[in-house]
Amino acid sequence: MIPNKVSVRVPGIILLPGLFLFLGCTTSSPPSPTISSKSESSHFLASGKVLFRQPDQKQSGDLELRYSDPGRFQLKIFTPLVGSLIYELRADKQQLMVLDYHNEWFVLKANDADARREWLGMDLSLEELGWLLQGIRERPPKGWSLISNHSESMRISQAEKEISISFDPQGRILTLEKFNEGLAEYEVTISRYLEADPFSAPRMLQITDFSGNYQLRLVLSQVRRPSSFAEPISFENPEELEAYEMMLESSGS
Repeated sequence: MIPNKVSVRVPGIILLPGLFLFLGCTTSSPPSPTISSKSESSHFLASGKVLFRQPDQKQSGDLELRYSDPGRFQLKIFTPLVGSLIYELRADKQQLMVLDYHNEWFVLKANDADARREWLGMDLSLEELGWLLQGIRERPPKGWSLISNHSESMRISQAEKEISISFDPQGRILTLEKFNEGLAEYEVTISRYLEADPFSAPRMLQITDFSGNYQLRLVLSQVRRPSSFAEPISFENPEELEAYEMMLESSGS
């Protein structure tokens, strides 16, 4: 039985209104999907659209997404049509960096559950993101305990966390729900895939926050799996942006 959702935490997407208010309302269809290289690669590079929905708004932007095992992630969001970079998220197992180019600030935190809830609105880990982008290659995943396992579903746990996953006949993820200490963190629905392969990249992926009021949808149109990335993800303080804490102090907040 799925625990009732609660509305105690404040989703990070509400804390960053400048991002979504600046995205505009372009909702044109993304181009036909293209893929290259084999799904065995641990590196993942994609482009497409990001759509954000809340009770009174529906907005969109263009995205570039980069992921690699073991746990490196970069997401860039651009304004529609104009193509200006306005927002970026960088993460590895130790660090989480949010960069707001429109409002000219950045924040760098330890990549833990509290920081992810504060700045992302939910505790979505890099490991879980990897499952959504590239599939689950072993049941249960390393470090997780198996509660139940069937061809069409799996429930796993790790400390106070519990995750319930459903699969299609090809073994691809259809839904994923995460709970922490009995409280819902988020739920994911993948409605379309780019390939029939069990480790195919998703075409349409929707993440709903614990309250059910806010949705983030990724529509991937181009996916590549390079053998490596030429440039590492940097966590050095960007010279053109001000630290978020310093900005608050200078504004007298």
